[in-house]
Amino acid sequence: MNRSQLFNALLATPALKKAIADEAASKRISHSAAQQEARKLLQEIAADYRTSTLRFGDRILSWLWQRLYNGIKINNADMLRDLAQKGHEIVYVPCHRSHMDYLLLSYIIYHQGLVPPISLLVLT
Repeated sequence: MNRSQLFNALLATPALKKAIADEAASKRISHSAAQQEARKLLQEIAADYRTSTLRFGDRILSWLWQRLYNGIKINNADMLRDLAQKGHEIVYVPCHRSHMDYLLLSYIIYHQGLVPPISLLVLT
């Protein structure tokens, strides 16, 4: 789904329809003005996922890991991949000792064929 389709799908959910109607009533504005405000908020908070950005980031990070650490070695990634493929929810928790933590975590997840945590990879 692209961003526009995602926003339309979200705005069509009963919960958001009710929230928009409540907002219009409480602020005494038109329904379309409240819906436009909701769409504006979605634009602010939704990730803008672009595969070209991922590919560019992959090239830069591959170079960086080679230069800084002489490459990286991943252990037990097969267990993580198996859990993800079986439908388990996985929560990634970088320790944030440095910016490298979340960059490395996202890089590894991406290279394991898993969906990377979008909020960590989006460059806006």
